[in-house]
Amino acid sequence: MLQIIRNLFTGWVAVLFIALLIIPFAFWGITSYFGSTANIDAAIVNGESISLAEYQSSYQNIRRQFQNISPQLAEENEFIKQQTLDKLIDRILLLDIKEDMGLRVSNDQIRQAILEIPNFRNPEGFDTVAYNSFLLRSGMSAPMFEAEMRDDLSLEQLQTGLLQTTIVTPRELRLIGAIERETRDIRYATIEYDDFEAGIEVAQSEIQADYDQNSASYISPEQVKIAYIHLSIDDVAREVSVEDGELETYFDTFRDNYSVTERRKVRQILVYSEGEEERENAENIANEIYDQVVNSGMSFDDARSQYDGDEITVEVSDFGFLNQGVLDPEVDEVVFNSDVGVLSEPIQTDYGFQIIIVDEVTGGDRPELADVRGEVETDYRRSQAEKRFFELYDELAVLTYENPDTLDIASESLGLPVQESGYLSRTGGNDILLNNQNVLSAAFSDDVLIEGNNSELIEINADQIVVIRVTEHLPQRIMELSEVQDSIREKILFDKVSGLTADRGNEIVEKIRQGADTDTVAEEYSIIWTNKNEVGRTDLALNRQLLQAAFVADKPVEGEISVTGTPLITGDYGIVIIQNVNDIDPESLADEDIAEIFNRVMQNNASRTWSNILKDLRADADIQIFEDNLN
Repeated sequence: MLQIIRNLFTGWVAVLFIALLIIPFAFWGITSYFGSTANIDAAIVNGESISLAEYQSSYQNIRRQFQNISPQLAEENEFIKQQTLDKLIDRILLLDIKEDMGLRVSNDQIRQAILEIPNFRNPEGFDTVAYNSFLLRSGMSAPMFEAEMRDDLSLEQLQTGLLQTTIVTPRELRLIGAIERETRDIRYATIEYDDFEAGIEVAQSEIQADYDQNSASYISPEQVKIAYIHLSIDDVAREVSVEDGELETYFDTFRDNYSVTERRKVRQILVYSEGEEERENAENIANEIYDQVVNSGMSFDDARSQYDGDEITVEVSDFGFLNQGVLDPEVDEVVFNSDVGVLSEPIQTDYGFQIIIVDEVTGGDRPELADVRGEVETDYRRSQAEKRFFELYDELAVLTYENPDTLDIASESLGLPVQESGYLSRTGGNDILLNNQNVLSAAFSDDVLIEGNNSELIEINADQIVVIRVTEHLPQRIMELSEVQDSIREKILFDKVSGLTADRGNEIVEKIRQGADTDTVAEEYSIIWTNKNEVGRTDLALNRQLLQAAFVADKPVEGEISVTGTPLITGDYGIVIIQNVNDIDPESLADEDIAEIFNRVMQNNASRTWSNILKDLRADADIQIFEDNLN
């Protein structure tokens, strides 16, 4: 159908057709015409669908979070995929529980939660512009976001309820604290991977056997390369020519936008008074201080020293620079109408009597164009670019629609370059601009991928759009042996060598358990023992796996030692000897230590309970995952 329309409606007919569509679009919206992945399921949980669009959006969010923590982990697509599915599935299961328990969140609670989100606040309070910008970027309406907040807050209620039902006795807390603070005196050594790697071969037959057995693991997801035209206000603004006369006119019109807010550096003497009985005395003292400072040159600090006492309180404050409206109205009026260095007469306020002096004034001047030319030019360019941006937007929409099989005509007509992407899967690629849910949905839509047409104009955010077409398509496939044999060889080699280090390590551990002298063993096997006393469970100076092995090992019988071994992630093998355990008296722990342990234990127990609940829910749930749609 779409192809028939494209073939019939070209030139002025297409323009007329689009114009006629504007009217129903204006009344009914255009949301249903975009995002074709909304009707494709990523999974179904107890009959409730998780759309591919929802999955893709969550996938990208989680990937961005991991990029901030571990860029390497963020590239592990299978890991990110599993994290995304777990999050979406668990949310549906938990919301079902929430409904069964009748948990409710009021509109006032939602409103307050939104008001307190840091990203939506500025120094003056709630930032409506930031809030609306977030909604625009995320593709949500305010009711949609509030509904999501309602679900999140109700799940927090559920978690809080679990936390409050956790029970632990004071004796248990002291025992936990003593165990946590226990230290151990150890000796350790490692059997090195590098010492065994030389001479180990991996035969091609072994690589082939692994590939044949695990070929389903070596899948390359469906991928596309796209050509695209990117239009942004910033790019348009850079092309705007700036004439001095036009810039001056713009500046004169918006001059107030570039005025620096006046701020005044203020000091005060405050004579406190509480109630009418103290007011008269406070006023007399304030007048005395005023006279002393004005006529005798007394400093503020000297005035405080002389008059502050049991019967009257005198306080000196240096406020620094203040904006208008910060102080009480009666004081603010005096401050912003005083000359620099002139002491005000006592001002009566709710606190008593305040004497104010302004030391310095900044800002408040109406700037000249030369002072703020760079800022004015940037704003002028953008103001001119916005109009041109929407003109280009309309022209780009028409040209890419009238010529559905190429972007070149639009590119040549509008002077916008056609750019090429790298490979993108349904979950994105390395191009930040194109890792956008709407772009990915369009790239894998039937109209663009199968029919070979240009996409609709896709909004990245309020300031930039793209239109795309697929230039290359790679279906999902099992990779050839030649593509993965190097990684298979490395895997087999690692398994072989780490197996050898483990065999040697276990042999040494067994000898020591049989009573062999540790120094003799070290000489026989060419290993070096390292002694470390009073090692704690959180000792950062020791390899984490060795540390865990040290505290998993049995306590040695008095006068003897305990020994254990553990494979290390590097392929080495660690041997740990426990020489002594330094116990802590549970009763010696301070109350603040017990309080900290209590909070942590409550959190851990609640987390464990939470995990068990999710595990049980998953066991009873009907979960379908559509793997083909996720690759």
